[in-house]
Amino acid sequence: MILDPKALQAKIKQNINQLPVLVNVKFIEQGVEIPGQVYVKKISYTHADELEKAYTWKPHEEDESLMQLEKINVSRLKAAHIFATICTDEKGTPFFENIEQVFQCGPDMCRAFWDASNSINLFWGKSVTKTSNETKSLQNSQSTESVETASPKSKAKSHSGNTPSGKTTETDAEA
Repeated sequence: MILDPKALQAKIKQNINQLPVLVNVKFIEQGVEIPGQVYVKKISYTHADELEKAYTWKPHEEDESLMQLEKINVSRLKAAHIFATICTDEKGTPFFENIEQVFQCGPDMCRAFWDASNSINLFWGKSVTKTSNETKSLQNSQSTESVETASPKSKAKSHSGNTPSGKTTETDAEA
């Protein structure tokens, strides 16, 4: 379905008028569990510059007029998510004055804030396509393997089960 300009405008107004949501958080500080609540708002383009600072680009090896992603600073990206979305009230008053304040917080508090923000914004959460009922999520994959033990190899087919030539293939894939 393609939205016409008026429908797109209505969608934008709906997103703009969406109030922050109160979310429960829990984290450990000096051995004590601290329960609390924060408001979480949808991320907006306002904080795009902080999000962009998490990405490092380099010229493409074959065509220097193109850029290629070199690395992502995941800590900075998560801190930018927290900075952009965690609020002190329903009006959307920022919890942090700047991203540097996020970096000064304890890791348990930041994890709790990021989880709260992700529950509203789905940064790395589940995604469902309109054409499929299949849910895709790295967070839902359950692994009980330790780092020391290797995964057993299993036979897996491609999504279509075929190569472009139409022949059925089986490849070794880690379970």
